[in-house]
Amino acid sequence: MIDLASLTATDGGAKHRELVGNVSIGLYLTEHGIIKLINQSAARMFGYESHELQGKKIGDLLHAEKAVEIENIINTKIIDNYTAPIELECQRKDGTLFWAEVSICSSSGNVLGAISDITLRKALPYVHSINEKRLALALQSTKAGLWDWDMKTDELVFDARWAGMIGYTIDELEPFLATWKNMIHPEDMTLLETALEDYLQGRKPLYRCTFRMKTKTGEWVYILGSGMVTDYDEAGKPIRMVGTHQNINKQKNTEKQLREINATKDKLFSIIAHDLRSPYNAQLGFLETLLDQESPYSSEERKRIIRTLYNTTRQSFALLDNLLIWSRSNAGKIAYKPEVLLVAQLFEDVTEMLRYSAQAKNITIEFDLPDDNMEVTADSEMTSTILRNLVSNAIKFTSEHGSITLSALQHDPQQTIICVTDTGVGIPADQMPKLFEAESTYSTVGTKQERGTGLGLIVCREFVERNGGKIWAESTHGKGSTFYFTLMSVLGNPVCHQNCIQNFSEIFQNLNANQQLYQHFHQKLIPHFKICHKHGSPELIREFLDMLQQTATLYNIVPFRTFCAVIDESLNTDDRNQINICFTEFERLIDQMELLMPDLT
Repeated sequence: MIDLASLTATDGGAKHRELVGNVSIGLYLTEHGIIKLINQSAARMFGYESHELQGKKIGDLLHAEKAVEIENIINTKIIDNYTAPIELECQRKDGTLFWAEVSICSSSGNVLGAISDITLRKALPYVHSINEKRLALALQSTKAGLWDWDMKTDELVFDARWAGMIGYTIDELEPFLATWKNMIHPEDMTLLETALEDYLQGRKPLYRCTFRMKTKTGEWVYILGSGMVTDYDEAGKPIRMVGTHQNINKQKNTEKQLREINATKDKLFSIIAHDLRSPYNAQLGFLETLLDQESPYSSEERKRIIRTLYNTTRQSFALLDNLLIWSRSNAGKIAYKPEVLLVAQLFEDVTEMLRYSAQAKNITIEFDLPDDNMEVTADSEMTSTILRNLVSNAIKFTSEHGSITLSALQHDPQQTIICVTDTGVGIPADQMPKLFEAESTYSTVGTKQERGTGLGLIVCREFVERNGGKIWAESTHGKGSTFYFTLMSVLGNPVCHQNCIQNFSEIFQNLNANQQLYQHFHQKLIPHFKICHKHGSPELIREFLDMLQQTATLYNIVPFRTFCAVIDESLNTDDRNQINICFTEFERLIDQMELLMPDLT
């Protein structure tokens, strides 16, 4: 027990005062509330020199507005012989406040106290709270989800936004690394593991990787994952990583669209520079020969030249026709107008159109239909273009005396599969993935050296998708190919018994009355609609719906709300036919605007 009286005694007290003055911890001694002794460390906490505080009341160093309350607390602790540290709010010489932790012991009116500044410690919870808020704002602004990986136990904790990116709630997912790994696209796992290993081995300053994850509905979304190690064990081994996930599907779609635009531009220039120019050069040469009165060609040879001219001209015309259709499709100028079509009639029309081309190579074209009255629901012009391109290709790549079969089968009550099968040269396996891609189109010469650009198959893919179907091919190199595409069956109840946009006049009134809405429709909605109508992905359609719904709400346009509701329900039920019908209504709206408001578009 410290003898407090000895600290103030005349003899021997000097040594105690010297000890108190030199220690780094803040110490003070009071007698009946008056400071008798205080060391330099304590005095500096209050902004004083130690001699300035001797003789002052202890209450002079407390929060002025709470001094009485705090003194009462101190006195109570002294009476109760309370020796545990207590926290007090103190006041410096300049009037600023700080928090101090004080331990005291008392005897006969004397109090010895040890004091330390705990302002930083008191502020930590607040700082932590501020940091949490800043982190939350950062995650919210970047739409990022947070993950926290315990590398010893493989426990993986994530927030609601992380789970929501793939369509789940937190409660639906087990908080383990295996849960996450099971959702990664198999093709991306090696890439992800390499990125993680590069970071952990110090080859990269940050773990960062783009990969695909499967959503609750079975779709794949692109995720940008980033993270860093935050904790290490005593041996320097990483034991904890924290990071984020960001959904970058929109960016990936934009990249794909840009690639397609560039591929379209390159393909267009290639066709103009080579595939159109070369045939015309050949035709001019043949025509010059025919015009030469002194040419030594016999009547039979002239017929052969004329036949060659006819074939090259027909091929050039077909190419030009595809080019025009393709450009109109890319510009969103081809409206989708579904109607009930007889499959047998479609086959008859395309066969008659290409009859001379088939006869020139002695190729037979046969039909195989389970029912001559089989019907589909599709756009007549688009379907005719699809069949014309597929049959024309089949003729091109089938040798003389070969055969082509046009067939159809009822895949299910909703879909009919149309097939074009040939006995031609087939397609190499490594070229199959390129058939329908604009940026990597497959093209080769036919069995009679007929030239192509691969453009026809791109047109086919776009038109099949506009009709809510899919297109694919099977082939055995050297034996032949079969091209398949699906169309909606009439059994699928394709007719929309309501106008998706119910009141055009109300929309026109709104556009006429509001210049801002007029410009927004022109500059934002119509271009976005054309993009989503062309590509048709659910994500692009939902983006367009969100934009249209916001416009409907902001300007109180009721017909747009109805339109959005119909398409939203169709997306949920995967009713592509209904979506196409609704989009046709929107195209009709734009067409009428072009007539009534020519400056709009």
